[in-house]
Amino acid sequence: MNFLMGKLKTTVATELGGSQRSVERYRTGERNTPPKAITGRMDAAVRARWQPKVRDRRRRAAATAPAPR
Repeated sequence: MNFLMGKLKTTVATELGGSQRSVERYRTGERNTPPKAITGRMDAAVRARWQPKVRDRRRRAAATAPAPR
């Protein structure tokens, strides 16, 4: 949830289809597990934003690595 909060410029609630208050409850720990529908949307949103970062990091590491002998 915190990753999405940092990445999205809009509210996370509109992305996940929940309420802003529910998002605040998950962040503070007042609620621990969201419903399965929201969990799936949260997982998809994180994967969509996380995977390009991983690929970019690997690409940069490969570009600066010494050539194999």
